[in-house]
Parts: sequence; structure tokens; C-alpha cells
Amino acid sequence: TLSKEGRVTTGSGTSFAKLGIETSRQGWSGLEFASGIPGTVGGAVVMNAGANGQETADTLASVDLVTKDGEIRTC
Repeated sequence: TLSKEGRVTTGSGTSFAKLGIETSRQGWSGLEFASGIPGTVGGAVVMNAGANGQETADTLASVDLVTKDGEIRTC
């Protein structure tokens, strides 16, 4: 989901490359480097995937996760 506040919300299973391409097509900047990285958003976050001097952590605002006890947390 693209928001007016300049944030993208997506699931961990989303293709990281497709996210980079789609946000760029929508006129957003910052994730262009992702367009050449295979794998998912979740994998990119865990590995801090990067290319061309940019890293996932540079563009990440927060992560929502579910703990082993079923609690939802925002980090």
C-alpha cells in the first residue's frame, strides 16, 4: 500500500524487486536499488539487502511482527 505520508506498507512475502519497480513507476524514490534484488521484502529486511551503495535499513521505517506468544509488536 502506498500512502500519502510517503510510506509503503507491504507484506514480508512481497517480491523486493517488484516493490522497487512499482514504487518507482508510481513516482516514489528511495527503493530503486531493490529492483535488481531477487527475493522477498522479509528476506531483504533480515539480510539488510543492498545494492549501489544503498541498504534496506536506509529506507525502513518500522516492522510489524508477531511474537511466539501471538503478540503484535511494531519495531
